Formats: sequence, C-alpha cells, structure tokens
Amino acid sequence: MRVKVKNKLISSSNEDTGITDSILDLKHARKYNEVFCIKGKRTKIDYLVKCKEHGWFTITKKAFKKGSGCKECSRVAKNIKISKTLKKNHIRLNGGEEFLRKDCVECQESFLVRNTKKLKRRTTCSTKCAKKQSSERFKTQNVTEDFKKMRSKAMKEEYATGNRNPSSGFAKWLKFKNFKVQGEFELETCKALDKLSKSNKILKWEYTNDRYPYLKLGKEISSYLIDFKVYLSNDIYFYIETKGFSTLNDLYKWKRISSSHALKVFYQREHMNKIISDPNFILKSKTITQSDIDKEITSQNHVSKQFKEVMDCNLIPF
Repeated sequence: MRVKVKNKLISSSNEDTGITDSILDLKHARKYNEVFCIKGKRTKIDYLVKCKEHGWFTITKKAFKKGSGCKECSRVAKNIKISKTLKKNHIRLNGGEEFLRKDCVECQESFLVRNTKKLKRRTTCSTKCAKKQSSERFKTQNVTEDFKKMRSKAMKEEYATGNRNPSSGFAKWLKFKNFKVQGEFELETCKALDKLSKSNKILKWEYTNDRYPYLKLGKEISSYLIDFKVYLSNDIYFYIETKGFSTLNDLYKWKRISSSHALKVFYQREHMNKIISDPNFILKSKTITQSDIDKEITSQNHVSKQFKEVMDCNLIPF
C-alpha cells in the first residue's frame, strides 16, 4: 500500500521505518507490526497502520489513541461481546445455571449440557444414542417397503458417486491441512507422504475419493473407498490402504482392486512406527498380490466354498 504525504510517497517497505519516530505516543502501537504517521491535507487520516492479521488500514488520531483496531478486528470483537451478553441474558432468564443436567432417553444415564437455546434441546448423551433413537423413530413411523428400498438405493448412489462420505468406524476424525482424515494412523501417513512430496521422491499424493464396485459377501454390489493415491509420475500411481485390522470383507475389496491396480496395505500395530521414523518405508514396501490375499483367505477356517466363489466373482469387471 502506498500513500502520498507532503509530495512524498510512503510505502510499507523497510526503508520507511524511520517515519515511526514522528508518532506522539507509541504505547498504542504495540499490537501492530508497523505504524506510519500521516500528516497532510487529508487531516481525517492521521495514521497508516499494519494489522498483524488483516494487513494495512488507515485510522484517525482519536481512534488510534483509543486503541481501536482495523474494521475486521473490531467487527469480530464486537460480535464476541454481543454473543457473550446474549448468553448471559439467556442463562439469567432460564434458571441462572450455566449447565443443565438431563437424562438420556436411550440409555437413561444423566449428562450435562450447556444452557443455550440450541444445546438444551438435546435428548441423548452421545451420537451413538442419537443414531439409535433416530433408527427407532424411523421404525415406528408408517413407512412402506417401497419407500425404504427407494431411500436405500438413493443412499447407495450418493455414496458411489462421492456425494456422501462414510461415517462408520471407531477412529476419530482429525484435521490435516484443509481436510479431515479418520484416525491417528491416517494422520501420520499424511505427514509421511507430505515429507516424500517435499523431498521430490513422489510427484504428488491425495486423500482420494476414488470408489470401485465389489461384490459384498455374495449379497449385493457395494462401492469401496480407498484411502490414499500416490503418484510416482503423471501416469504411474499406486493406492494405499491403512487399517487397524482386516476383516473377510476387506480381503474381498483388496482382491478386487489388486487385480487391476497396485495396492499397498499397512497395519497400525505393525507399520505405524516404521512410517513415522522413516517415510521411505512406504516406497520400499511391496504391493499386495493376488496370491497373498488367497493365502490369507484360505488360512481362515471359517471360509466356506460359498465365500471362495465370491472371491472369484470379484475378479469379474462390473
């Protein structure tokens, strides 16, 4: 930003830092990076100030001495002050307690909830109880079988096209940069892949949204969402699947994917520390093969002939 004062061009460069000596009182400028005193024909603008968060702005001498910030900072501070006042008034008019004790309608256990307009309407203690309550409510409603089938089909199509993400699993959703991953193992894998990308050992990587169809235990066609996609070049890539433990259904998924794409599977207990200490372990490890999956499936005693037929069906393209 440049301002012309007394026929002199003032900029935000380091060469103009000597202008700060003309400020009468520097104690109000402690929260700003740089402050330039402006004296010219436009007497309403006295200071050119650089906010640490929102950049340069102009301010009057009266507002500067008062300690006012930029418009964005003032707006945020004003909203926070109004929000606190409204919350205090709501608590005062509704019993004067900050937290309310309620009984869960599902598990009958007591829990504390903050005394606000939105949160005090809660009837369950956790999301698990809330899902049970919603499913029970859906069962008691007069819903036809045709509607259930239509809704089920619509949900599967949304998941297959990527409009809906999975919400199942035991791990918590953690934030990495501008997206969320499920569990600590996926978070550490993201950090390792990021290091490989910065060191130019891989071209790029992504928390993929690629979905592939597979036959789910011989019952129905479902879609499989893979965790990571790593590009070694524009045309060469491989997939990464991170798991805490594998189920028989997971083996069918990997059987389907490994028949046409390179896939690497890592387990949290065995490989997490290796990936953290040495990100190159991801590149050194081998891709999973069809024979590896066959051995793991046949080694399980509960696998019947029907399941083995399903395993072969997953090799057929849909």
